[in-house]
Amino acid sequence: MIYEKSSLLISELRFAKGGTIDEHPGDSDAEVYCLEGAGFVSVGELVSSFEAGQRVLWPKGINHNLWTTETEMQVLIVHRSSDIDGQRRIDEIARFTLQPREVAEFYAAVLDTDVPAGDRDVFSFDVDGVNLFIHPTDDEPLEPGWPEGVDHIAFGVEDLDKECERLRRQGYVVGSPQTFPWGRSAYLSDPDGRMVELHETLTLSKAKDR
Repeated sequence: MIYEKSSLLISELRFAKGGTIDEHPGDSDAEVYCLEGAGFVSVGELVSSFEAGQRVLWPKGINHNLWTTETEMQVLIVHRSSDIDGQRRIDEIARFTLQPREVAEFYAAVLDTDVPAGDRDVFSFDVDGVNLFIHPTDDEPLEPGWPEGVDHIAFGVEDLDKECERLRRQGYVVGSPQTFPWGRSAYLSDPDGRMVELHETLTLSKAKDR
């Protein structure tokens, strides 16, 4: 590793002849630059030669590898992730409105993309890994467990119960965690009364433990 700060990590690897790393999925997207020499790179099932001046992207969660056979190789790897060093990341920005389709069309124009397929006028835009969530609000009774229909920011957390307890110890009022189809969430308010969501995605193993 030659540099690490906040969401940026840069490392340099030198491969001798026959050198390799273990194939594994990454915790964040990474850009890999071949600085000197030549070897091979894999991304998922795709295998390719890799030589000085070339660049490859390793997407988060996809198995990848680097290795050499009869040559040496030097590479630079740049990781960009808001999860490095345990930093929190914005997981979702929710926009509640009486005219969800019109609002979705507005944001589609701003983002220069198509209006995503919506269920009951619910629309989700992926904005660089952050979910821009458009949802209708009306006078109908709320579904069981559904939070008040107000705009909010959602922060992704690894352990919802642990985070709720940590904030309560600091004097903040945090609601009890609730389970939704998209995971588990708990809610609190900022000093202006704006809702803030703490969101934990349920993996299969976590769901079995609940």
